[in-house]
Amino acid sequence: MQVCFVPGMLALGAQHIPEVHDEHMAAAEKLVYTCYQMYARMRTGLAPEFVRFSPGGAMQIGAAHNLLRPEAIESIFYMWRFTKDTK
Repeated sequence: MQVCFVPGMLALGAQHIPEVHDEHMAAAEKLVYTCYQMYARMRTGLAPEFVRFSPGGAMQIGAAHNLLRPEAIESIFYMWRFTKDTK
């Protein structure tokens, strides 16, 4: 299961702990990409409430409804703010 507040949390924390900055930012970048893909792969543009990952890494919809949680966009914003990467 993916929890989309985690990339933002890692990115925020990385700014204050130099010893883990690069490691945490790399993890945050990978996780936020997964969160983005949850939205991008849906016809509606809304991510399912949760997904399951198969052993091969494919995402499968776990619950198709969306509760309009702000965590994904918050994490995307933090990543942009810290990296200035527009992707």
